Amino acid sequence: QSGAGLITGILCNAVAFELAEAFKQSAIPLLVAGARAPRLTIDRQRNGWHIWRLAPSDTEAAIIASRELSRQWASSPYAIIDDGTAYGRGLADQFRTAMEEAGLPPKFQDNFRPTQSTQARLVRRLRRAGTAKAFIGAGAEDVAMIARNSAELEIPLEIAAGDALSVLPFLPQEQWPPDGLHAVLARHEVAATIPQQLTARLEQAEIDPEPYALAGYQAMEVALQALQPGATDTAGRLNGETFATVLGPVKFDETGANTIPVHTLFEWRGGAFEEIAP
Repeated sequence: QSGAGLITGILCNAVAFELAEAFKQSAIPLLVAGARAPRLTIDRQRNGWHIWRLAPSDTEAAIIASRELSRQWASSPYAIIDDGTAYGRGLADQFRTAMEEAGLPPKFQDNFRPTQSTQARLVRRLRRAGTAKAFIGAGAEDVAMIARNSAELEIPLEIAAGDALSVLPFLPQEQWPPDGLHAVLARHEVAATIPQQLTARLEQAEIDPEPYALAGYQAMEVALQALQPGATDTAGRLNGETFATVLGPVKFDETGANTIPVHTLFEWRGGAFEEIAP
């Protein structure tokens, strides 16, 4: 009713699907800042949706992890383990599929019960399996505990995990893992990679520069550059332009997906994550 020329925000998959269907007749472009379901773009043309997904796909972290770790782990047996949750199992399955496509299936697969007081048995199982490298689909507390148990037992174990580890710097220090833990994270989830001028600008406005605020800021940057008097012209700009944002460039493909990955490999050092050059 307000005559909006573009709608952005949209953090949840269910809301994104609902809006995509509700607005397909009006052709108002939807610029999704947070929802990550791959079907938003896979089904876009078939369903006649006018949707562009700025957020990365649910599968991007696993794909980037496999791309980087397939080079480092090509000559070493490795394990894939998960905590049995929807997040952990999904991430582990996506990573396994990507590694198998690269011709590098895991030597060992296992799962564990999360939020236990120790994961020493799991670490010993990994040693018996002959694996000194493991990709873990689990929450930050459990991944950190496995890394600590490995150090305590003096069982060498190189660990990599997904973007659930973005909360690791905010855990109590006694829960931190030893240095060397790897994580595939979105750059805007790591404080060290966020431009200081953006952090200062948000804090001056009394906005916490947390990941969703940053994603929202970037979405507004793209929206303001794309917006034209008519919905068709706005859609044309979204389809054809490369948008400069403070968090990096944005370019959509023919499905409406952002083509520029936001995830990369980080290493835990001294209580913070440091980006590893790809």
